[in-house]
Parts: sequence; structure tokens; C-alpha cells
Amino acid sequence: MNPMFTALQPGHVINFLQSIAARVKANGGKLCVTVGTGIDKADMMKLEENSDRVIETELQNSNHGQNRRLRIKKLRDSSYSDRWTRFQMEIGKGIIFLIRRT
Repeated sequence: MNPMFTALQPGHVINFLQSIAARVKANGGKLCVTVGTGIDKADMMKLEENSDRVIETELQNSNHGQNRRLRIKKLRDSSYSDRWTRFQMEIGKGIIFLIRRT
């Protein structure tokens, strides 16, 4: 989505996404959109306000390598935990959540 936000007015991009999402939903589908950190914070907030679900991911570099983590920022009409959870990607398995047992 970042190139669209760079090339077009943010209001037009959000209206376009709302239109496409409504069509996809009417046909029984779900729309998934990814956005990088390069867009304006106000535009990001508008996107999140118009979304049913928002998942944020983060990549951290440390002395021990890279750490990936994610959290649910929004899950409309459902309860959820917004805590950060570490994960890794494994070929043939997909996303593996790294949870510490207490």
C-alpha cells in the first residue's frame, strides 16, 4: 500500500480500499492489506479505524540475531490480548509462536 499512499491522496486510497473491501466481503471473502512504516501516522490511524483487524509486526536486531514479534492491535467484536509475542518462520510449517511457559 505504501506506493499508493506516495502517489495518490490518502483519502482516495482509503476510499478505494473501503470500496474493494465491501465488494470482497459481499462475495464472502476477506481482504488482507500490508502497510509499511513509511506512511504518515495520521493516514495509518485512518486505515486502522476503517479496519476490522490490525496486526502489527516488528523486526528487532540484537547481538544474538534478529527477533520477530507481533501483536494484535485491533480485533473488532472479539476479545484479545495486545501483548507482543515472539515468532519465527519455518519452511513447511509457517509461523511458529515462541511462548515462554511460566
